[in-house]
Amino acid sequence: MGTPLGPGFTARASKVMLAALAGAAQLGCAPQKGENPSFPFTIEEAEREMAAMRAEPKPFSRPVLVAAGFMDPGPGAAWTAGDLRKVTTTPEMVIEVPFMTARTFDACRARVIEKLEASFVSGDTAETVEVDVIGVSMGGIVSRYAAMPGDGRKRLNMKRLFTIGSPHHGAALAHLGKFDARARDMAPGSEFLRTLNEGTLSLDEAMRYEVFAYVRLGDTLVGEENTRWLDGRVWWVENRPFEFPHAQAFNDPRFLADIARRLRGERAYATEPCAPLPPRADRNKAN
Repeated sequence: MGTPLGPGFTARASKVMLAALAGAAQLGCAPQKGENPSFPFTIEEAEREMAAMRAEPKPFSRPVLVAAGFMDPGPGAAWTAGDLRKVTTTPEMVIEVPFMTARTFDACRARVIEKLEASFVSGDTAETVEVDVIGVSMGGIVSRYAAMPGDGRKRLNMKRLFTIGSPHHGAALAHLGKFDARARDMAPGSEFLRTLNEGTLSLDEAMRYEVFAYVRLGDTLVGEENTRWLDGRVWWVENRPFEFPHAQAFNDPRFLADIARRLRGERAYATEPCAPLPPRADRNKAN
């Protein structure tokens, strides 16, 4: 389950968080330029859609797990899970998993399986019950790792994965958290990510899952390109004015409304094919 946080961790973590937020702040307070033709969904439209779904909740077809991000002690994932519970008649099927004290990806994986088994027992099987997962930042990587078979460990039976700013190809500022093994593993080009990506591509057909990747423009912590799925797809939106592009993406109503519609078995707003990311020079311009 991971070791307890050691002496001095809080001070080191605070410095890392401040440095990371400073990087994100370069773009966090200015509206971004560009509308995604494959995701033409405004914040106002998304908020109205969430309100409409709350007024007419519908069941989810399977349990939903919200996997938290790197520095989230729990409230961020709980917020996302709470918003999803309000749009379904089966709120008990939504659970969240924080990883603040799990210091390695192996510990994070174990926590996912333990939390899911506590709510939805699969018995003496090689995999958990079938679930949909919302992976916030690092949570997307944790979920993918938990879905990998091997070493006799129970694997996460993931049907669909929705990632919000997840570093599928590494996090641009992972070096700021180099004291943490998970951050080192999320550095671009790390052995962990190479192995994870190669293993994901070679998964047996029965173990494969759908992936829906989202990102807000101006995400300097991970880097927009790094959030793309392995086939290059990602649905992007402008950053919400006066917010940090990465740190506050977990409750972006556009992402939540699109995910909720899919979980409810309804037509989503994001369409295929995903529009490519705007040229880098255009991403940081204010309207």
